[in-house]
Amino acid sequence: MFASVTACHTLLPDLLTPLRDAHPRVSVSGDVIFSFEPSSAQTHLQQWINTAGRPDGEGFTKADFEAHLPEEFSTYTWIVEGMLHRAGFDIVSRAFPRPTHAEFCCRRR
Repeated sequence: MFASVTACHTLLPDLLTPLRDAHPRVSVSGDVIFSFEPSSAQTHLQQWINTAGRPDGEGFTKADFEAHLPEEFSTYTWIVEGMLHRAGFDIVSRAFPRPTHAEFCCRRR
């Protein structure tokens, strides 16, 4: 009866219906969810860009991240937590392995 929601991406209303309909388990994955406060976004995002960028030919470069970030529809943990609650889930545990990722273990009410 647990649902695993890991690093949710672009959640918004599209996530609510599948979460409500999940029976008995749901696993939702994506790429980015911010576990830092919006007021510290500049610092964390710049750090992410600086450390995540790869050399040319080896994946997303620093320039790729800088160009992609303004187009990204990532969200914050507090928004995801509200959506999970409204969708009928209790958060059993949560973890933030990196400032740009979050993991939630939920139980459907």
